[in-house]
Amino acid sequence: MSSRGLTRENLLETLPVALRLDRSVTALASAMAEMLAQRPEEIDRLRIYPDVFRLDEKLLDILAYDFKVDWWDSEYSLEEKRRVLRDNWNVHRTLGTKYAVETVLGDIFPGAWVEEWFEYGGSPYCFRLFLPVQDGVSEDRQRRVLSRIWYYKNLRSHLEGISLEGEVSGTNHTGAYVTAAHTVEVWPEQPVSVELTGAGSDQIGVAAVVAQTVEIWPALAERAELAVGAGNDGFISVQQTVELYPEERMDAKWRT
Repeated sequence: MSSRGLTRENLLETLPVALRLDRSVTALASAMAEMLAQRPEEIDRLRIYPDVFRLDEKLLDILAYDFKVDWWDSEYSLEEKRRVLRDNWNVHRTLGTKYAVETVLGDIFPGAWVEEWFEYGGSPYCFRLFLPVQDGVSEDRQRRVLSRIWYYKNLRSHLEGISLEGEVSGTNHTGAYVTAAHTVEVWPEQPVSVELTGAGSDQIGVAAVVAQTVEIWPALAERAELAVGAGNDGFISVQQTVELYPEERMDAKWRT
């Protein structure tokens, strides 16, 4: 605790010098200071203004009545109630202005804004509302919120229209289609080894088709191998054909 915390000693230091000389006064002050020092949590609850976002819902409803927040709705969520109570003092100071309308509606529909008649060429002294509704809005909720707009807008202005705005998120997939074809013809005799290797980088988000055709005309082919690299998160089609026709060839290799 800091040197100026809520302690018995610090409270007694606030007594005027003249009262410190009176033993009965100091005894009473000492008893009261000791009691107050033991109840910091209850005293901390008096900090309403700087700590609105820790207040519980029951206390918020009471404070809204005490501070005459006429546009209050008991059906608001806890976070909405906290925002409305936090901003109500600024709204009371600016009642009848565009700022007041945007502030109150922004507490319920974050990002709400007002467009005045001269900004869109509408009828004089009219305005339009734009309300973001990311999670949707019911007819009853919209009606309750807008029915309270008359408490903070000016009397000469008239609501001409309401636009509900929402966003839909998604993933845009971009890919490519690649076709590769290789043909190798070997006319040997008796191949000892035939190797075919198709090497390439991983394919991400693409469709790849690889076709390999090898025709070998040997006799007594001892080994024929084909290998093609696979892709990640894509569509891969591999076609491999090997035909052996006997004559004689010691070695035939093909690589890419």
